[in-house]
Amino acid sequence: MESAPGELAALKKVGLVHFIRVEGAGGAGHSYFRDNPGAMSDIALALRTRAFPGGTLRPLELDHDNIWTLHPDYPLERLPDLDLDYVQDRR
Repeated sequence: MESAPGELAALKKVGLVHFIRVEGAGGAGHSYFRDNPGAMSDIALALRTRAFPGGTLRPLELDHDNIWTLHPDYPLERLPDLDLDYVQDRR
């Protein structure tokens, strides 16, 4: 989906807004995440760990446009072993 010139820059000024480009996403609208295991994994990691993109727990890559990229094989070997007791203790 293309954005109007300056639209992404204006939204980034809001803060705590992260844009994620999902490579290989099919479908139209926001339904792509139901059929994309990587997108579903990232949603689960974000909710479970409260981690921001690009860290150890959500190993997304930042591209030249300052948009996080979720590759088709995400997260696979990029994800460390999670200590779920530590994550639950942070609540």
